[in-house]
Amino acid sequence: MVYFLILLIGGAYLGWRFNALSNKKIFFRSPLFLALMSSVTLLVCAAAIVNVFFKDPPTEVSLADDVVARSTLGDTTWLGLVQQSPEFHYRRIHYLSRDGKDLDALQKKYEQLSQSRDSVASAIGHFGLGAIYLKKEDREKATFHLYRIQRDDFPYVHFCRGVLYMDGGEPRLAEEQFERELHIKGGNFSGAFSYLLKQYEEHKNFSMLKELLKYDPSPELFPDGLRRRLHWETGDFAAYVTSLLQSIGHMVNAPGFVAALLISAMWLSYIGYLRVFRQRNDLLIMLCLFCGGMISTLAVLSFSDFRELYFPWEMDNTFWNDLLYTVFMIGVPEELVKFFPFLLFMMLTPRLKEPIDFIVYASASALGFAFVENVLYFQNLSAGIIHGRAYLSVIGHMIAASIVVYGFVVSRFQLKHISAWISVPVSFMIGAAVHGLYDFLLMHDHYILFVVYFIFMVQVWIIILNNCLNNSPFFTYGKVNLLEKSKYVALGLTFIFAFEYVLVAFMRGPEKANYEFYSSLPFAAMSIIFFASNLSSFNVVRGYWRDIYFSSREKRGYGTLQRGTLLTSWYFVNSIRAHNYVGLKINLSNDPYNHRLAEILDGEYEGDIVSRIVLKDHDDLDPNWFVVKFSRQLPFEGHHPHYALVKLRNQNDSLLYEDDVQIFFKSISDLNQLKSNFPRKEQFPFHGWAYMALHAT
Repeated sequence: MVYFLILLIGGAYLGWRFNALSNKKIFFRSPLFLALMSSVTLLVCAAAIVNVFFKDPPTEVSLADDVVARSTLGDTTWLGLVQQSPEFHYRRIHYLSRDGKDLDALQKKYEQLSQSRDSVASAIGHFGLGAIYLKKEDREKATFHLYRIQRDDFPYVHFCRGVLYMDGGEPRLAEEQFERELHIKGGNFSGAFSYLLKQYEEHKNFSMLKELLKYDPSPELFPDGLRRRLHWETGDFAAYVTSLLQSIGHMVNAPGFVAALLISAMWLSYIGYLRVFRQRNDLLIMLCLFCGGMISTLAVLSFSDFRELYFPWEMDNTFWNDLLYTVFMIGVPEELVKFFPFLLFMMLTPRLKEPIDFIVYASASALGFAFVENVLYFQNLSAGIIHGRAYLSVIGHMIAASIVVYGFVVSRFQLKHISAWISVPVSFMIGAAVHGLYDFLLMHDHYILFVVYFIFMVQVWIIILNNCLNNSPFFTYGKVNLLEKSKYVALGLTFIFAFEYVLVAFMRGPEKANYEFYSSLPFAAMSIIFFASNLSSFNVVRGYWRDIYFSSREKRGYGTLQRGTLLTSWYFVNSIRAHNYVGLKINLSNDPYNHRLAEILDGEYEGDIVSRIVLKDHDDLDPNWFVVKFSRQLPFEGHHPHYALVKLRNQNDSLLYEDDVQIFFKSISDLNQLKSNFPRKEQFPFHGWAYMALHAT
């Protein structure tokens, strides 16, 4: 049903866009169509690879399965029981303990073996009975049978005795048994080790925990977090640093590493495309900041250890406690460590000359941090985790980091009277709060609120990027068209989704891959469409600083445009629509309902859009006006004969992908009026509405 609705809505929208154009070639040249077709082609190729070249792996069966455990019950001959290892007997008893009937039948066989004159058979019988009575919590009988076994090197016996002592409240005796089990070949090393680890950790017996490390246990047995805290508590700081690095190394796997690397490369390419006015060959700097962000994750791990040891503040599922926790225990430390590589770069390099450089370099550091975080999360490749983190977590890190350094942009380029010592701490706390609220909504499962909040975050980030582009010292309208490269973000995001699809097929087979693909497709499709329409939409106006809006600034007028409903208006208030038309040739014609202008204009007027201008309308700034130079004179007495101001009446229209658009039309009395900062709108006579279209070539 979900897929049908997506196809229905998407098909209806594309059909409407196609039918609205008389020149159908415009539709097929549009970024929307190109991105859509490229993405669909990529997914079709991925589906072909998955279903043609991969096969489902054979089903693995182990003793842990109930079916296998029950089937071995039939082999209760003397030879069938005696030739099996103690581990086999222990595990079979463990899995059959849920069914008393099966266990009772097996118990009778062990009773027969225990009476055998053969020492091996007798030992197996007593061990089986001891393990069964241990499961039945009959300590007396379990003790009797376990201590009838004379062999000191019999696997699993000391472990079972240790469990008996633990249940009986005798931890010292239990520890002795567990320690002996560690040295027995084929014994229950992991079980004994886990009991000892828990016992030593509870009593903070650091010396014995150190002894356990001599066995070189895996991270599954001796958690990395405990290992780090042990070295910190005992003052072994060299070992602590080593364990920090090992904590990450233990969780790296090849598929997860490649996936994290692809995600980082895609987003690094995107932010690199944004520097259109002053392109720089600074890949080495970007990689250094990326590596700095990677290293900064070690500081977060250290902070986590410090907090657990000395500041045991935890989430308790209450609103204020958890919100403050996510801001100050997650947002603040993570944004601080991501900020350090950027700050060090600022101290070692000449003064940055472009606002966008601050955002790009901070994002590079954030991507390094997110890369390591992704590697850790990709240890277990659960359903949808790769594209989920690529679409949400990674961009979330970039947004928060960009907000932090935006304080530098504000103090250096916009509000120059405000010191960075004031603006940066404020922007840092805003970035930390944005990060914390992101985590808070997810951790409390407020998914609808999270979607709204995340969309708002992305829109704020686009506004920040747009402001940085608008105020570049190297600004020129001639290079604005280079921003079109950013539209390929949709293709990059689709590639991540397709890569995950193929990776799952490679690791788990096409059946599992197809199931996860179709389950994730609605979310992935909606996300890609959202990012394609937002991350490639920049409305570039020289010198303009746009604010974040909480109500619409668009003047409706003319009585035909309906005001948006609450369900949709919140999205469009801060959504940026690209109107980068400077340099285009246009034709202007009168609106047939504008009788006043029809008496003046005679036919079509050809012209060039030569610039943009921001007009002041009461207390608001309106950046949506264009300066047009016409090839023939306009018949306005007392006004400039070749220049006029136009503005799209509906900012959701597009001059590029519609046959014609309705515009507001103003004449210019004196070109010198355009030289002042933000001339007032009422200075320019309004002549009503007209139509404007691209000049046919």
